[in-house]
Amino acid sequence: MKTVYYRYELWEDYKNGMYHTKNDGQEEIRKEQALAMFKDLELLYNKMKYVSQNWKYATETNMTNPSINYQAWLGQASSCYYSGCSADETIEVWHLLTEEERENANKIADKVFKEWKKDYEKTQPNYQFDIFDIGVEDYE
Repeated sequence: MKTVYYRYELWEDYKNGMYHTKNDGQEEIRKEQALAMFKDLELLYNKMKYVSQNWKYATETNMTNPSINYQAWLGQASSCYYSGCSADETIEVWHLLTEEERENANKIADKVFKEWKKDYEKTQPNYQFDIFDIGVEDYE
């Protein structure tokens, strides 16, 4: 997959304040909402899926770059979208999760990434469907 770059001014995560420090007295409320999201796997999946489908520029920039930890980005972006948390606030929330909750969140991120990548690659020039596009999960 070719790495795609967009200027940060286009990134939806940037526009929604993911990279800004927020000293507005609402930090604890945002963090409580984010913590609840990470503990509710269906809600987490839905928010990660929304971000991957609707934040085109930020998603392509972060999910096509092999140097980016897409699990962390999906978690931070979905937290920003759902609760308004900044990346720093989401990192604080992450440390409040148990190891099992973190593993579950990463599994959800892996699932969303695979779904996004499969759809994304079909939109790219020279895409060719082959037998490797069908994974074991397609038969379950």
